[in-house]
Amino acid sequence: MHQAFERLGTVTDVTSVASDVLILRVDVPITGLRPMWAREYQETYPAPPPSTIYGMLLSLIGVERENKNRYAGLRIAIAMAENTEDSFWQRREKGRIFRKFRRVAQTKKNADPLADRRPDYQELLLGLEFWLWVDDSQASHPLCCEIYKALDPEKRGEIVRHGALCLGESSHMVNEVKKDRPRGRGRFVAPCDKGFLSMPIWSDHKEDRPTLCNFEIREPVPLPNNPPKNCWITIAPP
Repeated sequence: MHQAFERLGTVTDVTSVASDVLILRVDVPITGLRPMWAREYQETYPAPPPSTIYGMLLSLIGVERENKNRYAGLRIAIAMAENTEDSFWQRREKGRIFRKFRRVAQTKKNADPLADRRPDYQELLLGLEFWLWVDDSQASHPLCCEIYKALDPEKRGEIVRHGALCLGESSHMVNEVKKDRPRGRGRFVAPCDKGFLSMPIWSDHKEDRPTLCNFEIREPVPLPNNPPKNCWITIAPP
């Protein structure tokens, strides 16, 4: 078992939230979520970072990265699905591939795209499924109504976006985003000062300095309609 599951907390503080909080189930067959400290060996986070999920939501509604501040203040809660005894988490946690990586910094605009390439191993999460609670009551602008529009077959044509919906790299496509009611069991990804997992909640692409927060992945519990109060994560610049 990965070290991410060796130190676990317990969900105890269950507090009511607004009835209009949007609950989504997200299914991603394959993805790689590289930590900023990964070098030659491209390891992966065991759970999607909040900043990556925020980017996925913005992509879903057709918002360009340059306009991400528009929804600053959004709150999300994340729970990794663990629905059955034969679930992904019991069967297999990660995969590994051997591929060629670009080793030239993206900030070097005039660099040769074929220069400094070499093969290395990359870890991948397989069969990722997680539940996402979205609360825009404190965001700069309402986001949930835009997500509803993106998920409505009759209204999604009003949204202008580019490419497929992805989580992580552009080749790691999302299979399904669905409005649903929580069911089964799951592990909440919760902020924790002593958490073992340091993940970004906001990425500054100009300065390349993400805002990091410590997290823990908690013990599996039956998924509630309302997340524990201390599991909410605020997506905002420092």
